[in-house]
Amino acid sequence: MSQIKVATCDDEDKPDLVISKTRQPPPAWPETPEPPPKVQIPKRTTAKINSPARMFGFTDPEEIKRNIRTNLMKPKAPYSVFQYYKETGVFQYIAKHALFENATLTVISLNAVYIAVDTDWNKDRPLESVSSNDLENS
Repeated sequence: MSQIKVATCDDEDKPDLVISKTRQPPPAWPETPEPPPKVQIPKRTTAKINSPARMFGFTDPEEIKRNIRTNLMKPKAPYSVFQYYKETGVFQYIAKHALFENATLTVISLNAVYIAVDTDWNKDRPLESVSSNDLENS
């Protein structure tokens, strides 16, 4: 075993640090023989294994097509927001009532008319007195 002595500038006889050379460590893994030969998989099986559709639980494209066709052919119930309402209570009764629905549509329609009239009769300069437009002239 050889030693390397490191000396400081002050004293040449006493080294501050001694580094010993040791034997080489063993390799991280021992030498292995050649890996076993790969097993040949038939092409049809390979396509199914590597298919991205396999990730979603389908291995056959024909099965995917069949599932889509059956889902498209199913009759769908018409959409109604009432299915999200509670079954009991005063507010669900009011919200489901036809009078409330018609009153809401009336308010929306009147608001649309107000916006149209306000836009037509809007003056260029709001603080100046200018004659108003007549409904016949607009």
